[in-house]
Amino acid sequence: MTTARRFEDDPDLWAVVDAAGLNPKGRARNFTFDCPDCGRKGKASGRRDGPWHCFACEAKGNALTLARRFDLAGADLRPTAPPPATDNRNGVAPSTARAAWAALEGQRDAYRERLALYLAEVRGWPAELAEAGARVAGWAWIPADCPELPRPLAWIGRDADRRAAFALRDERGEVWTLERRWTATTPPANPETTPKALRLRTRSEDAGRLAIFGRVPDAVAAADRGEPIYLCEGGPDYLAAAALCRLDARGAALGAHGHAGLPKVAAALRAALAAAAVPVSRVHVLCVPHLGDKGDVGERSMLEAADVLAGAGAVSVVRVPVDGAGKGDLADAARTGAGELRALAQSAGVWTARHYAEGEGRAVAPTDMHPVVL
Repeated sequence: MTTARRFEDDPDLWAVVDAAGLNPKGRARNFTFDCPDCGRKGKASGRRDGPWHCFACEAKGNALTLARRFDLAGADLRPTAPPPATDNRNGVAPSTARAAWAALEGQRDAYRERLALYLAEVRGWPAELAEAGARVAGWAWIPADCPELPRPLAWIGRDADRRAAFALRDERGEVWTLERRWTATTPPANPETTPKALRLRTRSEDAGRLAIFGRVPDAVAAADRGEPIYLCEGGPDYLAAAALCRLDARGAALGAHGHAGLPKVAAALRAALAAAAVPVSRVHVLCVPHLGDKGDVGERSMLEAADVLAGAGAVSVVRVPVDGAGKGDLADAARTGAGELRALAQSAGVWTARHYAEGEGRAVAPTDMHPVVL
């Protein structure tokens, strides 16, 4: 039976779109896919038993014409069910995320120049800092010949060569989910539907799990050596702090996935420091907030994190320079070079606790806080 006859008997648009590599998405009768004419991602829509139409360029057609266009004669294009995890709606297991990360990390050194190019050209970092940032563990380039990944993570390879992947870990330092970040100098074709950063959906039982850039055990080890710990928000800020630590051959960096996670990461760090019996006099945490966020949520969350850490050691709040709109973060400040970052850290005073005694509502002064010389 020819492909044409097969479709005349039992048309199935999903099977054609999937075989053509147009990334179908959706589990219902209607679904979306990448337009074969204009290439806009997710802009074409169709029914499994009907025609399709692109809302971006107005192209249209049906399963039969699309099969002929992609020369799919002889392919098995009978009706098939959409893959159950294609859109990650129900989330994936942490073991699947770890497998994907292992595949990407295994070839990160081969693409280190691309990582450095992103930091230098897109972020505007000086060469020394960009090269150090490219060598930081915990992120990897997604190459055009993306390694074979578990099927639920096929989305990682889309727009390859324009994205990087970050590993997100729990308080034990175990990778359990990933973040994909746009790295190209040109913005996505549709910024409204293609965010610059997108975190992998994981199963509901992992919803409350901490998502940390960097490893808490590494931070504890650095503190035990009397070296500073940088606490930041987001992947780029984590990279800036970790690059500085790499250049100085001392210190460690941690980053929360978002501002709401900062106090939780601080609590995890404090608990780990206590469990390892690190002397308070050796601990110095430098908290670097995002400034100028709507409602100042970045700064307020970081101050809350500083409160959590108060009493566990010396805590400094580092305020970076801001732009004309009053916004600033560590990744932006890194454009001025490693020397300026060191100067910012060294000029920050020791934080005075604002937290309150449980149930009493009175201020509690931190004890035995000794700033560490960077």
